[in-house]
Amino acid sequence: MHEVLCLHVPLATNTFVAGAVAFVAGIMFLWDRSSRWDDLGVAAAKVAVVLCTAVLLTGLLWTRCARGEWWSWTPHQTFSLILWVLYLIYLLLRAIRSPQTRAAVCAVYGVIAFLDVPLVYMSANLMPDSQSAAVSMAGPLRLTLFIWFVPVTMITIGLIVARYRLSRRERLLVAATPMSGPVTTPTQAQRARAK
Repeated sequence: MHEVLCLHVPLATNTFVAGAVAFVAGIMFLWDRSSRWDDLGVAAAKVAVVLCTAVLLTGLLWTRCARGEWWSWTPHQTFSLILWVLYLIYLLLRAIRSPQTRAAVCAVYGVIAFLDVPLVYMSANLMPDSQSAAVSMAGPLRLTLFIWFVPVTMITIGLIVARYRLSRRERLLVAATPMSGPVTTPTQAQRARAK
């Protein structure tokens, strides 16, 4: 049971970090309308969805071990599920066709979605819940928990940076693509010459 906790807490904390990056990127996009902030926001939101999915799954395991049931609709579980849905909706909003409208809507939405992060944190730390009642943070467990923060945080940063760079390259590729007509593959071009 403690092994799950040692992964769950760093995942949850790094979900908050990814949400904070999306929040800051949203504010910065609204400030200067630079596409780099939009790319950073979507990168962070994608990582937040992945991490929050892992948080929900490890939370299910923790709840099963601690209470004998998979889900009990505690405030902490409910706010965590809402956070996952909010960032999932952020990604669905990326389907808006107009790039400027999409970026502006997602920036505003990313700022609003972040408002659930303090609710998740407060529900986990301030509201009575048997989730943490069975755990005493003795020395070895505290050290293990601290050690798990290092790789999870490094993975989180790496994923955000990698996704950001990929978004920047995609944006440059789209900007370099001629707008005069559909892009043809070499096979289509060869067929057209053959006729």
